[in-house]
Amino acid sequence: MSSTITLRRAAKLRNRITQHLAELRSKLLRDTSIVVNIYDQSVAAKVTAQSELYNEILTRFMAVSQVLFGLRARIDVVNAECGINALLAEQNQVKGQLSVVQRVVQSEDTTPSDKDIELRLQGVKERNAVATYGSNEMSFSCISDKMVVAAKITAQQFQARLDSIQDQIESLNANRTVEVTPSELALLQSERLI
Repeated sequence: MSSTITLRRAAKLRNRITQHLAELRSKLLRDTSIVVNIYDQSVAAKVTAQSELYNEILTRFMAVSQVLFGLRARIDVVNAECGINALLAEQNQVKGQLSVVQRVVQSEDTTPSDKDIELRLQGVKERNAVATYGSNEMSFSCISDKMVVAAKITAQQFQARLDSIQDQIESLNANRTVEVTPSELALLQSERLI
């Protein structure tokens, strides 16, 4: 008999399994050899024991990897069926747009008025006329005050949309379920992951 868990719980379980696999992988990479004293009478037994331990860790790693793969696949299917994937794509799009709009909102310099531009240009021309070295170039912001005001409104709209998307995702994660087989449950319990 299979068991079902919510998408939220499945995501937490997926993260725990991923962390556990990293620990097993670390053991596999670290424990590839054994150092023994040449005068020890039980060298062969120690090498065999280490080899069996390594094989046991490798077997566990492969089994837990298979459970993780199956869980991820089922999560992805449910996410696609209930629209979470589309919401995540939209969320990434809105976040990208929001970051650009926030740059405009946070702009400290804005485009000066035509009169201010003319006065600044005249001042630089006068200084250059008496100076030995001078620059013939000036920089001005291309972000107008109107753009900042519009960007603030747009940023608020984007943030409201992000909040709405997050609420929808959380609701779906709490209400949709993923199946976990009895053999997967048994393995996860033996690995102390649930």
